[in-house]
Amino acid sequence: MNQLVSRIVLLIGFALICASALADVQYVFTPVNDPNGVSTTPRGINNTGEIVGYFFDANGMHGFLDSGGTFTTVDDPSAVARYAGSIGTEVTGINDNGQMVGYFDDGKGGVHGFLDTGGNFTTLDFPGATRTWIMSRQSRNVPFSAK
Repeated sequence: MNQLVSRIVLLIGFALICASALADVQYVFTPVNDPNGVSTTPRGINNTGEIVGYFFDANGMHGFLDSGGTFTTVDDPSAVARYAGSIGTEVTGINDNGQMVGYFDDGKGGVHGFLDTGGNFTTLDFPGATRTWIMSRQSRNVPFSAK
């Protein structure tokens, strides 16, 4: 019986020490607001801390890259934002090499995926699809398409 009580006390003590250590963890939350937009949505981050996403302005949606607080607008050259609030370009992911993926509206009802490697855009369309969205999940690019 004494051994059982000793084990229970030991387990409770261990749990309290672990809980105390976890309580000491501090997090820093940093707002991400593209200075060019009225609404900013981050969509991806890589291991070097670069953040990508999209923002809206009077002309529609644009992608962005936030590298250490410096914002760069990312617009696929084939993108057409048809009206304020419409999709132009959305960046959904970035890998540790700085390659960005996302999608854009062509202004004719089509949505196309893209890969941006250092400012060189490659259109990525699923064969036979009229709309392709490229999403990112944990630095792995996952295509999604619709006919």
